[in-house]
Amino acid sequence: MQLLTMTVKQLQLMLRNRMALLAVLASPVLLAYFFSVAQADPRPELYIADGDQSPYSARLIDGLRDHQGMGITLAKVTEIRDKVMRHDIAAGLVIESGFGDGMRTEHRPHHIKLIQEQDTGDSGLEAAVAQELAQLLSGQEASHPNPETKNSAAAAGIEAFHAEAVSQRLTGFMLMFLWFAVIQGFRTFIDERENGMLNRLLSTPVRLSKYLLSKVIAAYLFGLLTVGLVQCAGKWMLNIDITDGLGVNMLIWASYLLAITGVVTLLLPWVTNHQSFTVCGSVIMVFTGILGGSFFPVQNPALPDWFRFISRSVPVTWASEGLNGAMSALTPIGLLSGLGLFGLSLSFVLINYRLQRRRTS
Repeated sequence: MQLLTMTVKQLQLMLRNRMALLAVLASPVLLAYFFSVAQADPRPELYIADGDQSPYSARLIDGLRDHQGMGITLAKVTEIRDKVMRHDIAAGLVIESGFGDGMRTEHRPHHIKLIQEQDTGDSGLEAAVAQELAQLLSGQEASHPNPETKNSAAAAGIEAFHAEAVSQRLTGFMLMFLWFAVIQGFRTFIDERENGMLNRLLSTPVRLSKYLLSKVIAAYLFGLLTVGLVQCAGKWMLNIDITDGLGVNMLIWASYLLAITGVVTLLLPWVTNHQSFTVCGSVIMVFTGILGGSFFPVQNPALPDWFRFISRSVPVTWASEGLNGAMSALTPIGLLSGLGLFGLSLSFVLINYRLQRRRTS
């Protein structure tokens, strides 16, 4: 009962700082919105690598060009792969050598493929290509397609890709700003140690472990509240689907919060005031956000190898890959939970040691 009362009091102290609460809730949503607006292309481009250079490939490209608002950009296969890896485009079309021969002799669309990331392809592009191939096989002119059907398919694909990109942006910024939420949760510990309140509390029948545990639980619950509110705001403002894989995603978020809570508590034995605590925490937040891909995808092949290697050791990367389906959910959950429990255990020992040392000195 005492632990519950202390935890509720800690939560009340956190929620009193309304400016910090507003910053934690609004920053991820606003940044995701502004990034999506800044990078939105009013005239979406379809990248095609034409390795066949036959009349059939030309007719296919002309048919795809008839999509209103759709631009065609001819590129090399390597360029298309790089753009897909950087999430600049959802997918690209590759017409390989022999496409025209297959259409003319076998009447089958051989030597054509889509380059796309797993589970993040462009269904609208697939539908448009299938329609054009069907017209070529039936001998119809590609210059007389059904514009309404093709426009709706392209629009659906573009909209799905845009929603996926915004969702990943919001996830990246949430992973970064949760550090700030947890840091705000432990500022009361620093303040109470500075003004002598901690020593007065420990002189009462309150154990140090119970006092620290109430801080940890309150900061953890504050982080979970932040995740839930930001997700709801993303659903309302950015039209993001939050129900897909909700159970697994919440386990990843919970383990990620445990990890950053453990890391932040490791700062408590060493910082002397709340200003230095906020500065140290903010530096960690920014660097882990950059290394973890909150601002740009770390899988970008243009990045140096050492950068991508270091990013593999950042908790943000583990959580991001788990939430985006790039790895099995069990891997980030295990890594993040282990890191969090280790950090909490070590910080409890260090805090107790330093307090005992201060009392004896």
